[in-house]
Amino acid sequence: MPTITNPYYTMLVKGIEETASKNHYDLFLCSVNRDAKKEKNFIESLIQKQVAGIILASIRGNHDFLEQYQQSGFHMVFMDQSISIPGDRITFNFYQGGYLAGRHLVELGHRHIAFVSSPINTRYSRREVLRGFTDALAKDQIPFSPDSIIEGVHEIETSTEVYEYKNGKYFAKRLLQSSPRPTAVFCINDMTALSLLHHLQQANIHVPKDMSLMGFDNIPLSEISYPSLTTIDQSAYKIGALACSTLLDKITNPTLPSVDISLEPSLIIRSSTGAPPK
Repeated sequence: MPTITNPYYTMLVKGIEETASKNHYDLFLCSVNRDAKKEKNFIESLIQKQVAGIILASIRGNHDFLEQYQQSGFHMVFMDQSISIPGDRITFNFYQGGYLAGRHLVELGHRHIAFVSSPINTRYSRREVLRGFTDALAKDQIPFSPDSIIEGVHEIETSTEVYEYKNGKYFAKRLLQSSPRPTAVFCINDMTALSLLHHLQQANIHVPKDMSLMGFDNIPLSEISYPSLTTIDQSAYKIGALACSTLLDKITNPTLPSVDISLEPSLIIRSSTGAPPK
């Protein structure tokens, strides 16, 4: 896992662990703290320990080193991100998620919308969410320039501060300095949106009266925040459960053909989005 500080990955793990437990398998969890080198070291260590298989939510850009293990018969299932090598994968339609978010804000009447994200080019999922979002705005000829995108920097996990919380503080500062100020903001994940919500409230910006705010993931915290967070449901538990059942099927019957399953998003409308201020 890239990290365990974001509850999205906690839900993924819950789906994996409960499915594994029902089938009498134990789970070894490796959190790489957003470190690609650490991810490679963990994979090689697990293979040396002769685990039955690996479910990988990768942050690496290059996965060629995995092919040698696949060719030797080692079982892997890839989830969450796009991986260039062949194999079993359980993914998500990130493009459609971004598109649903964009259409929701446009249909509410917003014309000046910002997109805030961790570094976009480091993850396939982020690029696809942004692509869907911009296409949704383009459908109604809503202007969206590079200046409407605010990216976080230095994607590093520390022991003293959650990365998404730090991002939210940075994004709030940038948004409050912008002129004209956007009437709506779409965040790459719920944790970033919840941190941004907190810092906007500290600056006396009322959501959604002054600014609508939207996340992506539908983590449990998004439902109990105030206001509750409009978001895109990413079926994290289901992705984890499907990834585990796919791996167990392949362990039982290695000759099964590879699967490539993509789950679809759904829009969850709550209280953090509304019409733009007049």
